[in-house]
Amino acid sequence: MGLPHPNRRGPTEGDKPRLGDCPHCGSAYVQPQGWKELPGGDFKLQLRCPECLARTTGRYDQRRVAAYDEALVIGREAIVASYEAMVRKNMESLVERFVLALEHDLIGPEDFATPALARR
Repeated sequence: MGLPHPNRRGPTEGDKPRLGDCPHCGSAYVQPQGWKELPGGDFKLQLRCPECLARTTGRYDQRRVAAYDEALVIGREAIVASYEAMVRKNMESLVERFVLALEHDLIGPEDFATPALARR
């Protein structure tokens, strides 16, 4: 699952734009900066766009906040999956290079000496 394209608004929530979309530049990466539950179940959210740095504060009903929270969870899961795939790929590459170095006898005991011992 990929992340939404920056500067492209996602689907609306009924007749209202998604809380994750910046009303100023259209970025799909609006981030929560603070929140407070209000009487009656609504929430006061402080939001910030990482692209144009616009800040907004508003009162939102529980349904919209729940949809925004779910979008944040999905986005975080996509970022974690991409990170883990990159780490796995990098580690595989390091192992392949290490095996090649061992096969070609390019690694010796001096490669593992402490700096003080290496200077003697």
